[in-house]
Amino acid sequence: MCVLRVTGKKFDPAGYLISSTLKPYSIFRAGEPRVASQPNGKVHEWSGFKVDASKSPRNDLAGQVVDAIVFLKKHEQTLTRLRSVPDVEDVRLDFPIDLRIDRRSE
Repeated sequence: MCVLRVTGKKFDPAGYLISSTLKPYSIFRAGEPRVASQPNGKVHEWSGFKVDASKSPRNDLAGQVVDAIVFLKKHEQTLTRLRSVPDVEDVRLDFPIDLRIDRRSE
C-alpha cells in the first residue's frame, strides 16, 4: 500500500502524465472537491497524482519497503525527470502501517 504522491499548487498532473511511464490511480486538481459526491465540501489545495509503489498490506512494512525500492529502480529515469518539473513542489512515498499501542492498567 505504499504510495508515491506528487503535488504542486500550479502543477498540471495530466500534462505531465502524457509522457510519463507512471500509471496513477488518482489525479486531482487544486480547487476541485476532494470527494466527488460532496461538491460543496472540502477542496484540494494542491494538484497532483498518486501511484501505487507497493501492493503489500499495511501490516507488512518490510514488504512495502522492498516493493518501493523495486518501484524506484524501475522508474528511476522518470522520477529524475519529475524532480526537474518546476511546478512540482513535493514528491514523497507514503508508507501506511498498522500500529497498535496497547496500554495495560496496573
